[in-house]
Amino acid sequence: MKNYSLIIWDFNGTLLDDVGAALGSVNDMLARRGKNPISLDEYREYIDVPIRHFYEQVLDLENEDYETILVEFQQGYEAHVKSSGLTRFFTNFKHVRDGVW
Repeated sequence: MKNYSLIIWDFNGTLLDDVGAALGSVNDMLARRGKNPISLDEYREYIDVPIRHFYEQVLDLENEDYETILVEFQQGYEAHVKSSGLTRFFTNFKHVRDGVW
């Protein structure tokens, strides 16, 4: 086995199809604010880096704390990952990761 000094894992959309969890979290956030949900096509149209640009398109950042929005998204994302069964991936990934080290 080769010695590696660095391995970069690209989960989102590459190793893990988690767009449903991300979209679900965003739509939960919109619902709490009385806004309509966005479609997957709209999500893909709006998503941008830095991620702040995405939130500027779907939320009112002038009247909300950006850091709070990030925490809210992460909590919702984690809940959607758990409810969707994607957590099985992380368990299996640990075995792959451990095999590489």
